[in-house]
Amino acid sequence: HDALPISLRFDMTRGPQLPSNTTVNAFNIVLPSNRVLLFHGNSTTYTLYTPSTDTISSSGGPSLSQPTGAGAVAFNVPGTTKFVVMHGAGLASGDAFDDTNLAAAAAAVNSTCAINSVPFTLRYRNYAASQERQLVFCSGTNMARFSHQTTAFLSGLVLSAAGGAGMRGFIISSGTHAGKVLIIHGGNTGATSLIDTTQDPEVISAGPSVSPACATAPNTGAQLILPTTGANAGKALLLAGNGSADSCFYDPETHTFVSNPSKVGSGVGFQLTSGSLVFKTNGGLYPTSFVVLTGANKNVWATYAP
Repeated sequence: HDALPISLRFDMTRGPQLPSNTTVNAFNIVLPSNRVLLFHGNSTTYTLYTPSTDTISSSGGPSLSQPTGAGAVAFNVPGTTKFVVMHGAGLASGDAFDDTNLAAAAAAVNSTCAINSVPFTLRYRNYAASQERQLVFCSGTNMARFSHQTTAFLSGLVLSAAGGAGMRGFIISSGTHAGKVLIIHGGNTGATSLIDTTQDPEVISAGPSVSPACATAPNTGAQLILPTTGANAGKALLLAGNGSADSCFYDPETHTFVSNPSKVGSGVGFQLTSGSLVFKTNGGLYPTSFVVLTGANKNVWATYAP
């Protein structure tokens, strides 16, 4: 008998209703307890989601000292139950909390530059200092860096060009630049910055251009997929966003961006715009697949199976 074709199927169901609406500049953090804090944007309002009971609450969470705004981000301090929320909105300030009681854990933290642009944060390791650190984008070419060892911000970094909407970054997995950080600037340009994590402080140089491998320059809606299985394991798949379905790969072995012969969601209706999202399934029959939500209030999504 001929083998039957294998189909790929995912189902989505409605989750619990939020107690109030989110706005622009909303963001979230998954805490060490596996709970999720969703900050609603441009305020101190939050929702606390507990997955073990599939319930949400608008009380019992952290009390921010300032409302959040443009560029606000949150990140965990590894090896502890603490997490940091940077306020954004043109401020350099942030709050440190403890996940065990969601109360203030220490004095306020302050970055070396005012955070007031697109939200971006990335944890990495500085090998020269044997230290875990966190990048936080401020605005323009300014990037702040937080030391998880001292729980304070160090001197800032200057990117090779300005960042903007669609900014993405990742740690290079292999090749000559393994362990270094590559920042895709976004902002409708193909520019990137390479951060050398083998020096302290880190040294920044211009990285390889996204174009012409991606015919569309990354902008609003850009997303990044890091496959760990399949033919493209170790590469980085950039979905350019900017109202297109264009995508391309970063190849760590050649330190270049190369074309993607099979575009993700290349059919009509899969152009990525504001509000797009990518997440890994992490379970079920297809645990290594990725779901791509297109954004712009459209009930349309695609899947990428490495």
